This record gives sequence, C-alpha cells and structure tokens, in this order.
Amino acid sequence: MNPETPQESKLFKQFDYLHRVDSTNDYLKAFVEEGETRMVVAREQVSGKGRGDRSWYSPPEEGLYLSYLLYPPWQVERSPFLNMLSGLAAVLAIREEGPSGLQLKLKRPNDILIAGKKVGGILIEMSSMQDRILWAIVGIGVNLYQKDFPEDLSHATSLALEGVTVSHPLDLCDRLTEQFERLYRQLENGKWDSIQTEFEQQL
Repeated sequence: MNPETPQESKLFKQFDYLHRVDSTNDYLKAFVEEGETRMVVAREQVSGKGRGDRSWYSPPEEGLYLSYLLYPPWQVERSPFLNMLSGLAAVLAIREEGPSGLQLKLKRPNDILIAGKKVGGILIEMSSMQDRILWAIVGIGVNLYQKDFPEDLSHATSLALEGVTVSHPLDLCDRLTEQFERLYRQLENGKWDSIQTEFEQQL
C-alpha cells in the first residue's frame, strides 16, 4: 500500500494524512461545521490528548494517531456506544495483526490493554443540542513501535514489545477503520444489544 494514498473507508468522505499536528482531535474540530465525515492520521502529535487534562505520549513515527469525525443521529444517552465500537474495532484489528494467545483486553471507559499494560486509548469529544448528538470526534491512539517509555508511563507497552508486528501505521489504520465501519453500520441497523454484548466479552 502506498502510504500517501491509504484506502478510504466508505463511511469517511475525507482522509488527511499529516506529518505533524498538535492533536488529531483538535485538527478535526476545524471541520465540524462542514457536516461531512472525515478522518485524519498523523505521524506525530505534539500535544496529544488523553482523558481529562492528561496528555497522550505521541513520539514521531512510533504510534498510530487517528481520529474520526462523525455525525451519528443518536440521542446523547447512546454516546457510550462510541467508546464501545472504537474499543472493539481496535481490539479486533490488533488481533488480526498479532499472534494467537495475545492477552488483549478492554478496560472501561477507554483503555486497550495487553497483559494488563496500556497499549492504546480512546478519547471521545462531542457536541450536543438538547438530547441529540450534533457531532462526535473519536480519537484512537495505539503504541506501535516504542521500546522505551518515560518513567511516568511504566504502565504502558507497545505492540512491538508484545510481539505484534505492524509494517506501517496505515496498515493497522486500514484494519481498524474497516472494523469501525462494520460495527458502526451494525448500530445504524439497531444492533445495540449485540455490540454491547461483544464489548463486554472483551473486558
């Protein structure tokens, strides 16, 4: 696959592939008024965001830094399903790349774990009016190639450290986006219970 022309998912009308960005989630906020689905992947985030005021460690060429802009026609009470389908998509995509027996789990609300260590995370940001979602941005970060982490990230790991080989971040991006779209279409078809059940099986 040519890294400059990654495969687009049908769900996302625009794809941006950036060398460097403050935050992939913040980048997409500039497009929310356009009303068109969009995804972005960056090689580096200089101000990667985690939940709350935490940052996301995003060194250049070491991870998958991905965000989706969506307009789900859902009530706000359905918003936790964005976390569910994102976590499921990440786990299923990593399993496709990894060896059998990989101890891969989800931890509420937004952590992706291998053998109890954090390998990825999800950050959902959205806007709503009354009880309806106007737009949502789903940020997904996965540690791919790191061999060392800062002292304050002793709980972190990477796919490389866990024996998972990813030839290029966009390869995992393709797999993850295919899974994300498949699961999102299931929700469009009203399969809320089946997605929740599948998510809970990964905890």
